[in-house]
Amino acid sequence: MSTFQKLRKEERETRKSLIIDAAMDLFSQKDFHKIGMRDIAKRAGISAAVWRRGAHL
Repeated sequence: MSTFQKLRKEERETRKSLIIDAAMDLFSQKDFHKIGMRDIAKRAGISAAVWRRGAHL
């Protein structure tokens, strides 16, 4: 695996962790049906477009 590929993998893992942490935080504060994808993306510090594109996977 090249250095670039390793960095990309680390970035994806970091984004994934940020998304999970943000979702858990929001779900502990609000009802499930009141939270949207944009809310989680905003809390995680990423754009909704990055989320939709699946760049975090």
